[in-house]
Amino acid sequence: MKTVNLLLTGFLALLILSCKSGLEGNLNENQPPHTGMAVKEINRSGNDRLSSQIKISWWGDDPDGYVIGYEYAINDTINGWHYTTKTDSVFVLPIPTGNDSADVVFHVRAVDNENLRDPVGAKLVFPIKNSPPYIEFNKTEIPPDTLFEIASFGWTVNDIDGQANLAYTEIALNDTNISWTKIPVDMNFISVKVENPGDPNSKSRIYSGRSYQQTNYEISGLKLNAKNKLYIRAVDNAGAVSRVDTVSWYTKKRKSDILFINDYEGSNSKVIARFHLSRMDSVGLSNVDYWDISDGVAGGGRKVTKSQAFPTVNDPTLIKTLAEWKHIYWVSNNMDRNITYAPEISREFFDNGGTMFIDIPSKYLDDSDPIFNFLPLDGITPLPQNATNFLVPQDRQVIPVTGISGPVLGINQTISSRYPVKAASGSTPLYKTDFIIRTLTGYEDFTGNEVVAVKNKENNLIYFGLDMYDLNESNNIDQLIRKMCKEELGF
Repeated sequence: MKTVNLLLTGFLALLILSCKSGLEGNLNENQPPHTGMAVKEINRSGNDRLSSQIKISWWGDDPDGYVIGYEYAINDTINGWHYTTKTDSVFVLPIPTGNDSADVVFHVRAVDNENLRDPVGAKLVFPIKNSPPYIEFNKTEIPPDTLFEIASFGWTVNDIDGQANLAYTEIALNDTNISWTKIPVDMNFISVKVENPGDPNSKSRIYSGRSYQQTNYEISGLKLNAKNKLYIRAVDNAGAVSRVDTVSWYTKKRKSDILFINDYEGSNSKVIARFHLSRMDSVGLSNVDYWDISDGVAGGGRKVTKSQAFPTVNDPTLIKTLAEWKHIYWVSNNMDRNITYAPEISREFFDNGGTMFIDIPSKYLDDSDPIFNFLPLDGITPLPQNATNFLVPQDRQVIPVTGISGPVLGINQTISSRYPVKAASGSTPLYKTDFIIRTLTGYEDFTGNEVVAVKNKENNLIYFGLDMYDLNESNNIDQLIRKMCKEELGF
């Protein structure tokens, strides 16, 4: 037993001595990490050189710790290091301006958990070549053949070397020998507006984007009442220039505060327009601008496709253009034609205090038709159950509603398929006529609502639901236009 105690005592003493003395020796210094790249060397020349947009990969390890990140530099290893935790990325390698190729050196070095950097690192020479950018106008974002003083243009620009390789875009009007206007490459939809149409040397202001943001950019050379051509090209960071794309259109000078819109479909379109313009002239409304949008066909209850004479871009081009006038006189022969688009395209026109007279013969439309969110109507009066058609006989008259002053008009010949309209709440019925209905057994007088013309509660729009060309007594028609347009709407 004494032997065991002696042995235990000796072991404890040895243990105590060991704890007091600790571990002895020299600690190893931190070793730097090592960096590598997936590719050792690239041998390419001439047309076989790489595009300047390249995905580059690398890796790192550390013998006595771990790698926390990397630093890379492109050509410049003095002040050009950038930190990253990634092990690959896509780069647009630089080509000196004016050159079409370059040998670019990519350096990378690993950083360990004690912020020690690989003193050697890895590098690779990339033989690259530059490709010129490409630009073209978008076919759905260019002016129609003829337009007034605001025109919009959209385009697409690409660079196979990467979008980051694009430097800027240049545009010119009519003459590329005079000057090019430089604009930012991310400005790819612009509107051009003549600031002072009365000055033949006036510059045009450039507005950016669909939001029509004013910029400090201007362009010279836009001609009024003449053909114009816009040129466009892109330039990349190496100075390479794209091929030039162009678009042409005729620019009409706005000469009046009144716009006459001819939306009357068919072979009689110009005859109807001349009739209205003549009647307007008789009451002193002779100075008007004219816009023909009578193309396209509305039929079978389908809405007509928006006129090709209008800009394809509603906002901002068409909206801003219509807002240039104070008054609009809109003539059509079908409620399914371009008046369908009026709620959207005329909103700024009305916001600016504009007034509008609309002469479109009524037809039956469902009460849910969106046109009733624009016209001062709650809908169209439907046919009674026993009726097959509404008629206005030749011996009837179009007369002012009780309490409204105005001329009385006659009918050229019996009118069929015209419907009374239901005035919206707060609006003012202006004219009515005597409708009859055709039934399976004959004709009967219609005893319901017979309103055909209404002014909205804002007092800035009048809808007349008969074709004015069907009325006789031209002097009275003149008086009607005077009453509607000049007295009621302030033309």
